[in-house]
Amino acid sequence: METLRIGDPVSTRHHGPKSIRWIGKRSIKLAPNFPKNKFRPIQISEGALVQGLTRTPLRLSRQHRLLVSSPISQRMFGTQDCLIAAIKLTDLPGIAIDTDCAGVTYIHLLFDEHEVITANGAPCESLHTGPEAMKSIPAATHAELFAIFPELMAKSCPRALAAL
Repeated sequence: METLRIGDPVSTRHHGPKSIRWIGKRSIKLAPNFPKNKFRPIQISEGALVQGLTRTPLRLSRQHRLLVSSPISQRMFGTQDCLIAAIKLTDLPGIAIDTDCAGVTYIHLLFDEHEVITANGAPCESLHTGPEAMKSIPAATHAELFAIFPELMAKSCPRALAAL
């Protein structure tokens, strides 16, 4: 992920290779006295999602969504696949808030469309800032996104959130 550049093609689940339009990267120092700090990442251990996924440990922001495919999703939502925020998965074995790290660097990729890409073997969403999508996400996601990447509020960014 650290070697990707704007314009690089990335394989997507539904649309084949797509070019990166924007990369957001932000490093945050985490206070040791606040183990539940809202910027602490969610640590997903190797193999925690299903066998064969997450080839190496993966750290995501709390609101970053992973593609989960299961019969439970089918029963609950009428679809086999759904995007679930990482924080909502912390009751599962091998997935927890990382209270040990002193800092984290969050990297988000933006494409022309919202995409499902792979991070360390796990299907994750790309950053999506379209006006309709932004209307449908929880306030906590907005707050996290603007706190981590305040430059997204500027009109000069692709698909800027200034319309909100």
